[in-house]
Amino acid sequence: MRRAICKYVSLVCILVALVHGGQARKNVKVEKVTDTYGLSEGPHWDHRTQKLYFVDIYNQYVRRLDPATGVVTSAYIDHGTVGVAVPVDDSVDQLIVGSGKDVILVTWDGESNKSKVPVKVLCSVDSPEAQTRINDGKVDSAGRFWLGTMGNEVNGQIASNLGTLYRVDDDLEPKKKISPVTISNGLAWNIEDDTLYYIDSTPRQVAAYDYNPNNGTISNKRIVFDLNKTDLKGLPDGMTIDTDGNLWIALFGGSRVICVDPKTKKVLCKVEIPAENVTSVAFGGPLLDTLYVTTSGFNISAEQRQATPYAGAIFAVTGLEVRGLLANSFTMIDFHNALSEHGNIGVAIPVAGMIDKFVAGAGKDVVLVTWDGKSNKSNVPVKVLFSLDSQVSTRTYDGKVDPTGRLWIGTMSDKVAMTDMNKMAVIPKQGSLYRINDDLKPEKKISPVTISNGLAWNRQHSLMYYIDTLTQIVAYDYSPNNGTISNKKIIFDLNRTNLKGLLDGMTIDTNGNIWIALFGGSRVIGVRPKTGTVLCKVELPVKNVISATFGGPLLDTLYVTTTGYILDKEQILNPQAGAVFAIKGLEVRGVPDNMFKLAKY
Repeated sequence: MRRAICKYVSLVCILVALVHGGQARKNVKVEKVTDTYGLSEGPHWDHRTQKLYFVDIYNQYVRRLDPATGVVTSAYIDHGTVGVAVPVDDSVDQLIVGSGKDVILVTWDGESNKSKVPVKVLCSVDSPEAQTRINDGKVDSAGRFWLGTMGNEVNGQIASNLGTLYRVDDDLEPKKKISPVTISNGLAWNIEDDTLYYIDSTPRQVAAYDYNPNNGTISNKRIVFDLNKTDLKGLPDGMTIDTDGNLWIALFGGSRVICVDPKTKKVLCKVEIPAENVTSVAFGGPLLDTLYVTTSGFNISAEQRQATPYAGAIFAVTGLEVRGLLANSFTMIDFHNALSEHGNIGVAIPVAGMIDKFVAGAGKDVVLVTWDGKSNKSNVPVKVLFSLDSQVSTRTYDGKVDPTGRLWIGTMSDKVAMTDMNKMAVIPKQGSLYRINDDLKPEKKISPVTISNGLAWNRQHSLMYYIDTLTQIVAYDYSPNNGTISNKKIIFDLNRTNLKGLLDGMTIDTNGNIWIALFGGSRVIGVRPKTGTVLCKVELPVKNVISATFGGPLLDTLYVTTTGYILDKEQILNPQAGAVFAIKGLEVRGVPDNMFKLAKY
C-alpha cells in the first residue's frame, strides 16, 4: 500500500548550539515519512537497496520504507516480539532478527506485505526462565551481531539488571560481553573502529570501550556523556555516529534527538521531534546525510496521543550538514564463508563442460565448488584439488585460464607490515605465479612476486601480459602448445604517466589493447601495448577499482569491480564502494574468457 509522505510543516527544528565553521545551520527540516505504528525501533539503512528497515516491536513486524516512493512494506513475525532486524550480507532476501529471546533468520525480499514468512532459529540468548526479550542491536565492521536484552515490561515497569549485551559471530554462539544491564540499547563504533559506544538506558549515560576489530573484544570502560548532568528530560535510547565522530542520541520521553561530542561530553545540537518517545536514529539516503528517527506510539495516554498524533511514525531530518557511516550487514556462512576454512577467495572460474562447477582460489588452496548460480546458498560442496606455497604465509589472488584451458593463478602475502609513514603495506616478494594443467600439478612459473595480479593473452596466442610490480605491465612470449613463457619485456610503465593508483586486474579487447583497473586511481585505462600509450581513461565514482572484464551478448560491455574493504574516512562516505559497474559505448569488444579444463574430475 502506498503511504503518502507528509511534511510536518509546523515544526522545522530547534537548534541550541549546532555550529559548523562558525555558521549556524539554518535549513534543518523534520519530515514525517511514514504512517504511525506502535513501538517503532531499530532503523537500519541498507545502502545496497537504498531502503530503510525498522521494526515494530510489540506488533511483531519488520518494516521497510522506500524513501523514493513513500511505500512501506511489512512482514509479520509470528515468533514473538521483534527488537532488531539487520540484512544478511550478500543476500537479497534474508534478515537476521532478534525475536523474543531468539536470534532468527527471516526470509523476506521486502517487496510486498507478508502475513507469514519463513523463520529459522539460529541461537537463543538468556536462560529459558529469564523474563527478558531482545531489544536493540547492530553489526560491527567484521560482520558480528551485537544485541542486548532487557526485562519484560510489566504494568509499565521494567525490572532492573535482567539484561545482557551479547556478541554473535558467524559460529552463531552468543558470547556475553556486558552484564548485568537494565535496558540494553544504542550501539555505535567510531570511524577509526577502535571505540565502541554503548547505552544502558536506565543510568542515563553513554559508555565507551576500547574495541579490537580483529577479535571483537572490549575493555577500559569510561563514561563519555551523562544526561544527569544536563537539564534534558528522558532516557538515552538508540544512537548512531557521524563521520566527525559525534553521537546522535534519541531521547525516550524527551521529544528530541541530541548530538553529543564524546571527546568533550558536550551537547552540540538538539533536534525537537513531534513525538514524546523518540526511540532510535540512523543516517541514510544516497549521501548518508538524512537522519531517520523512529518514535513510539505504544502504550501512551489519550492526552499524549492528542498532543502528539504522529507518535509511532518515522521522521526524516535533513539539513544537518553531517554524514553518517555505512551500516554493516551480518556475515553468515554463505558461498564466501563456506570456503572460509581455506581463507579468502581470490578467484572463481567456471569448469568447461559443467554447468555447476567452479574452480576457485581459497586461501592457499585451489578448490572445486559445486553451485549452479541460480539461487543464494548458505552451504555449497567444496573439494580441495591442491595447495600452493606450503612454506610461506600467502593466499591466492588473481587468476585466469589460458587459450588451451590451463589455469594460471597467483599468490601474495596474507600478512601486512607498517611502512615508514605508518601505513599498512603487503609484505613484498612472498608470492608466485603458477600454471596448472589438467593433471592438477602446480608449476611455479614466475617467482618471487609481490601481488600477483592481472593476466591476459593476445588473440594470436603468442603473448601473455602480466602485472606484478603494481606499476608495470610485462609481456612474455607464450607458447600455447606447452604453456611456456620467455623473453620478458616491459610494455607499460605507470610511473611515466601522471595517473594515480596501482595497476590491478586487466582484460584485452579484439584490437589487442588492454584495459587495466587502477586501484586507488578511480578509473580504468585502455593501453596500446605495442606503443605503451594510454588510449582511454574512464573515471568511476569509486577510488579503489580492482578488475575489469568484457561481457554482454556482443562482449561490448566492460564490467568493472571495485572494493569497499579497508576504506579511509573519505571513501566510507561513498556508498558505491564495492559495487560492480557496467561501462558501455566504448566501441570495442572483448575476447571471450576461457574455462578451466578439468579432465580428472
